[in-house]
Amino acid sequence: MAFMIIGLIVGIILGLLFTRFVPLKALGWVVLGLGAAALAFIIPVLVSIVIPGDPKFTAVSSIPLGIACIISGIGALRKNYRTWQVWLGLGLAAIPILFWIAFGIGQLIYLD
Repeated sequence: MAFMIIGLIVGIILGLLFTRFVPLKALGWVVLGLGAAALAFIIPVLVSIVIPGDPKFTAVSSIPLGIACIISGIGALRKNYRTWQVWLGLGLAAIPILFWIAFGIGQLIYLD
């Protein structure tokens, strides 16, 4: 749970920095790259649900990438930069973010 909170804080900081300092033309590609990376890091976890295995540390790195993508994407949309890269990046980042939200809710409900 501590990794999730640290990842959330790092993701918020990265998202705000990307939105503020990345040029608008490159922001769409940054959002797409962050969303694709977040999805790529969460895929071993989703596969390990079906096929037992140990996804190691890669799953935790999808938290800051996904949060940074969502914040950067929202920042791009607020600046009226609505390209397909921004929408696709937000869609790709939604999968790991929703997974971690469900995981966090499950952790809070079923505390040992």
